[in-house]
Amino acid sequence: LAAKAAGDPEQAKGLARRTIALFASEAVRDLPVFTSCASCYAGLKGYPALLANDPDWRDQAQAFANRVWEFSSFILQHRLTPTEGFRSDLPVRTIVYHDPCHLRFAGITAPPRQLLRQAPGLKLLERPHGPQCCGLGGLFHISHADLSQAIRQRLIDDLLTTGAELVVSSCSGCLLQWQQGLAATGAKARATHLALLLAQQLDPT
Repeated sequence: LAAKAAGDPEQAKGLARRTIALFASEAVRDLPVFTSCASCYAGLKGYPALLANDPDWRDQAQAFANRVWEFSSFILQHRLTPTEGFRSDLPVRTIVYHDPCHLRFAGITAPPRQLLRQAPGLKLLERPHGPQCCGLGGLFHISHADLSQAIRQRLIDDLLTTGAELVVSSCSGCLLQWQQGLAATGAKARATHLALLLAQQLDPT
């Protein structure tokens, strides 16, 4: 995904072919491909389009993409959510879920929220102006740093009106953007990954 975004489609295709080949080995070829990063999910799911004009790899790319699962969807679809495994001794924390653009475009907005609502120690809030891009945009935050920071600050201002303690997401880039923005603003709220937060809510016994 990074190579494609940087304007090097040939490198992106080469990396895609290598990844597909690695996951075609006998040991793993029948297993789902699980990712906890929204951007990685979008990149892997995009292999059929990337290799659409390559007759030697087109079908393999589609077969590989069919195996790719996003974290929250995988947990819910395979009924892996603990029904009685969440801790009851933790103070209630108010959180806001940040939709990564790559998951919004894929229509995956409900599963992360569903997981968060199942944990009794979490109170899920929504930002007043709804889901919006955080401004990172791959290399956009480097090539257009001022605009990226302005977009980020708008979201932080929106977050502060909710009083939420945590911003939760499943995109490494989005989390980096939020963490840097919250630190620069001096806000008390923190940003963390969806999987890490849910793990903290589980009873270790």
